[in-house]
Amino acid sequence: FFAILIAVYMINKMFVEKDAPSSLIFSVLIFIGLLFSIAMGPWLASFLSILGDRRAAVYSGDSASGIKFTLFWSALLIGVFFQDRLFYKDKINAYVVIILSIVTFNVFTGGYSSRLLAVSLPMIFSSLLSFNGVFKWLGLLLYLAYVSLQWIYWLHISVIS
Repeated sequence: FFAILIAVYMINKMFVEKDAPSSLIFSVLIFIGLLFSIAMGPWLASFLSILGDRRAAVYSGDSASGIKFTLFWSALLIGVFFQDRLFYKDKINAYVVIILSIVTFNVFTGGYSSRLLAVSLPMIFSSLLSFNGVFKWLGLLLYLAYVSLQWIYWLHISVIS
């Protein structure tokens, strides 16, 4: 998380404060998310082995979440694409773009997303509230539907008999 915060700070200094276009800022944040996803996926066991961590063998397999679990977060990432440059002035929003891109890419790289999402939920919700116009209300509606489906799954409630 510390490395992500450093990346957000550097992007803010290099792009946001220099009035770069929102598409460029979005692309750079996505690329950083891809790099973190690769580091948390296929390279994690290697990093842990280099450090002599005994958990290296535990993280050698595929820990990716399923596509159904990740679909909402990927849709939220698409909604971020349509935000204006002012959206990125808030560093929390830039952090959220990196987190959402990590979660999206983890489907392909095999990284573990659940803990990352759990820690980042307050920031993701705050970012969702700063969306523009229709994306804000659509995002909130989809978030409510997503959370409802998660509770139905966790509580083993039979919706269809």
